[in-house]
Amino acid sequence: QQTTLLFRIRNILSSLYPSLQFFTTRDIQPLYYFPKKRPTAFISYKEKDITKRFFVEYVPAHTSVSAIKSKLKQYIRYYEDDGWAVTDTPFPIIL
Repeated sequence: QQTTLLFRIRNILSSLYPSLQFFTTRDIQPLYYFPKKRPTAFISYKEKDITKRFFVEYVPAHTSVSAIKSKLKQYIRYYEDDGWAVTDTPFPIIL
């Protein structure tokens, strides 16, 4: 269900924003500069001369608050460790 939902979202976004690139966890697996626990998806969107990047997390309705907090703490640690700096781009927005 999650995979189907993500691809439906990707298809909708891609039809609205032709320059949007949507990458699944599998697509970004070999990229060392991503967080160790990969996001559900990664989006890159170019608008005029600005590229916006997003880490996308799928959070099922039944997910506990503690699990959500844990995932956010992982992102905080990753941000503080400056792992994204090798890309020489601003840190992605987390959705």
